[in-house]
Amino acid sequence: MLAKLEEIKERYDEVIRELSDPATFQDQKRSTELSRERKQLEPIMDIHKEYRSLLEKIEDDESVLHGKDEELKELVKDELDELREKREKMEESIKFLLIPRTPMTIRIPSWRSAPAPAETKPQCSRTISTACTYVLWNG
Repeated sequence: MLAKLEEIKERYDEVIRELSDPATFQDQKRSTELSRERKQLEPIMDIHKEYRSLLEKIEDDESVLHGKDEELKELVKDELDELREKREKMEESIKFLLIPRTPMTIRIPSWRSAPAPAETKPQCSRTISTACTYVLWNG
């Protein structure tokens, strides 16, 4: 999973480099595409930073377990269990964010063709952005 996040980070860095190039803005279509892509990748980059930080904390705590200080080991064991649980939850969120976005997964279905009961109608028919999806998933 970390390898996939690193690939996405490389693409994000490339998009940022291209957007910082003044020549990119001469082609309005290209600059718009890059801006949209950056907007889609930003939530993934945010969680990537958190995930890497969490993995580093877990690694540090595991190295303390191999030390000689018994009191510190007991403290670290409790924290390590919490960090591992947090890692599992974060990995589930990452899996959701890494689902490829297609027009069918991005748009809310339209109920214009046949009326449906009020409780099944969506509240809006706007496009859901990746950031919005992330908030709904974790919220």
